[in-house]
Amino acid sequence: MCRVPVWVVCCGTELKHRDRHDIIVKDFWSSNKKRGMMLFQIFALSLLVTVVTECTLAYLLGLRNRKDQCLVLLVNLLTNPAVVYVNLLAVMLPGVSARTVTLVLTESAAVMTEGHIYARKLDWESLPSGTAAGIMAGWSPVIRAFLFSVLLNAASYGAGELIEMLLRRM
Repeated sequence: MCRVPVWVVCCGTELKHRDRHDIIVKDFWSSNKKRGMMLFQIFALSLLVTVVTECTLAYLLGLRNRKDQCLVLLVNLLTNPAVVYVNLLAVMLPGVSARTVTLVLTESAAVMTEGHIYARKLDWESLPSGTAAGIMAGWSPVIRAFLFSVLLNAASYGAGELIEMLLRRM
């Protein structure tokens, strides 16, 4: 899943690390209308980056038919909002370690959920043999599905980190 730069969406300015938490919490709880728009921006940006990154990588790995691409989209519609919501709540926890643990747990849960769905719903045998996903043809469908899920989630998380880094420099 994409890691959304919450403080960028909330404040739009660069903040020192120790100040970010206070301003995020203050802005997040300030008004219902403002909070609703901020939440919409966070969820929309995260979902957009995640879907574009994961569908593109899935295509490059060999999932080229419409059914498989729709499955990647639907799986992300299922897992992304939950991961973003829990991590958004974790931003408000004091201490970096609590947020890091929450991030690891939510991303792991997303990988497990997506891997389970991919193992059951993707037709691994129909993938072209020259593609990366087709090369793993002799592997167990469960191992392929979970590796596939890890690759997609790592790519979308990395894309989110890259976007956050670029937005910080603006």
